[in-house]
Amino acid sequence: MARSAYKHPTVFVGCQYTPKPSFDAFRKALKGVPIEFLYAESAIKTKHVLERIRAGITRSDFCIFDITGWNPNVTLEVGLAEGLNKDYYVLFKPGKGAKREPPSDLKGVQRFQYSKVDGFSDDCLTFQLNMELVRRLTHPRHVWDRLSGELREKQFIFAMRILAHFKNHKVLKRRDLNPMAKGSYLRDEAREEVMEIVHKRGLLKGRLDGQRWEAGKSLFRDVKF
Repeated sequence: MARSAYKHPTVFVGCQYTPKPSFDAFRKALKGVPIEFLYAESAIKTKHVLERIRAGITRSDFCIFDITGWNPNVTLEVGLAEGLNKDYYVLFKPGKGAKREPPSDLKGVQRFQYSKVDGFSDDCLTFQLNMELVRRLTHPRHVWDRLSGELREKQFIFAMRILAHFKNHKVLKRRDLNPMAKGSYLRDEAREEVMEIVHKRGLLKGRLDGQRWEAGKSLFRDVKF
């Protein structure tokens, strides 16, 4: 995995794209994680698509594959990552019956097992990605180290949503903070503590008591797929 002080890694995502509402919810949730995600968004039916996926895996720092449902295309993508000697993690949402456990040949691979896609608890995929992968990176690690107390994890997830906002936006407005904190039950003082830490780290540019901020440092790189 890349360990740049100012850039976060790029991650190739292998997942099932149908039904569309489920994929849309999955992709929307990952927008709140401060990592660049690449999606193929097409079933592997032609050599052209296969080569695009191979290129995406090659350019990424590592891959994550959601093996829930054990989709054939995801199976092929896992094989490509293996063949390219690319680091990867598997995601798995337990179902019923035979789908309660991942396939036997992947049980030994490090995985993130989740019951909800997004949220502030440890059964949520985005929570696990932030805590296990993102927290290792330079700026998130410094944010984590400056937090303490029983609200620490929720505050950290809130902070990562703030950083992730700049993947697709140039400006963060104060009114954007409420949706980011929804479900956390963080009080104003806990949220302001997060803002102060992120601001002191130089990740927000603008008055701390202002109404809008820009990214203080460039975290995300432009990767074409």
